[in-house]
Amino acid sequence: LRQVIYGPPGTGKSTEIIKRAEFYTEKYDKDKIALCSYTKAAAQVLAKRCGIKSKYIGTLHSLAYKVANIIREQVVDNTKLRAFFNEIGIPFSGNSVNEDKVLFDGDYYLSMHYKAVAQCIKDIDKLNMPGSSAEYKYFTEAYSIWKNANGYVDYNDMLQLALQQEPLDVYDMIYL
Repeated sequence: LRQVIYGPPGTGKSTEIIKRAEFYTEKYDKDKIALCSYTKAAAQVLAKRCGIKSKYIGTLHSLAYKVANIIREQVVDNTKLRAFFNEIGIPFSGNSVNEDKVLFDGDYYLSMHYKAVAQCIKDIDKLNMPGSSAEYKYFTEAYSIWKNANGYVDYNDMLQLALQQEPLDVYDMIYL
């Protein structure tokens, strides 16, 4: 049985999850219940309040990481990204576009790429980014080749890899 509860903050998602968990923990093995939230801390608090002790508690990406059997060395991080951007010759600071810090074209390209993949945007003209579309296209192609050649995965890849697995066989109940 899979149940997903969506809603903005303050709408009673946590209260409803706790109410349902009390019912389902009597019926299902607590070790086979997955609980996912936007933050790991929120998921841990909910699990504690529900009495769930499963190893499948965390954010969507942390659960995908576990389900897809990804190891830390595979995950793209800022150190790997700096080496990649240096290799392809596009300036990159490693700062988030959501921070009030100095940004370079590589920072924007990476952010736009993540957004495009997550939202299935194929037309790069809809991305409204700085820099040239030819350089962005060069970046996306080089990034894909680089990840594949090195066995690296980023956060979007984690979700795609997890979806290729059969995670529902691991759980009796999933709360999102």
